Amino acid sequence: MKRKNRMNRWNDPGTSIKTAFSFLLYMVVVMVALVLAVAVVEAIPALGRSGVLAIYYIIAGLGILLAVVFIYSLARYATGATRAGIETYRRELEAYSTRSIEMGFIDYEEVEGGELEGGDAALEGSPGNPKMLGDARAQAPQVMTIAQASAYLQVTPAAIRKMIKDGTLNAQKVGREWRILRSELDNFLTEEGS
Repeated sequence: MKRKNRMNRWNDPGTSIKTAFSFLLYMVVVMVALVLAVAVVEAIPALGRSGVLAIYYIIAGLGILLAVVFIYSLARYATGATRAGIETYRRELEAYSTRSIEMGFIDYEEVEGGELEGGDAALEGSPGNPKMLGDARAQAPQVMTIAQASAYLQVTPAAIRKMIKDGTLNAQKVGREWRILRSELDNFLTEEGS
């Protein structure tokens, strides 16, 4: 099913051309209106200088107000912020399933019901086994930062810092950054799994 991104209509070249054309047309209409208003004001000699200035200010204010209204409506159109646009966007978001999100490094398939033959013995490998955790873990660098280690263990960076502080995880500080050996993370996984 093809999904159209309604929240960013600027990617559509047709929309950009229509928008530019409508803006130019709007500016031409405003300029013609201002020229006509100035001609009318100049033709009335009884107004005097202060009256003419007051009318100029009113005309300029109306022009600015019209520009603001135009820009506001243009922004609403461009972002799809109309009731129909918001409803369509909400329905498109609901169509996505949370099951379609990849779970970090691990590719898995959900199986409902049934039981593994051989019980727990059917589970091969340990939590630190790269074969079980996917190729991404096998290709991870030998020395990792806190961010890389947190992605490797699939925990938050704060949890990694806490493990370092508690002494649960061995790490070395290089400059201002902590560095953790991948073997330490694998050992941690093996110890936690047993």
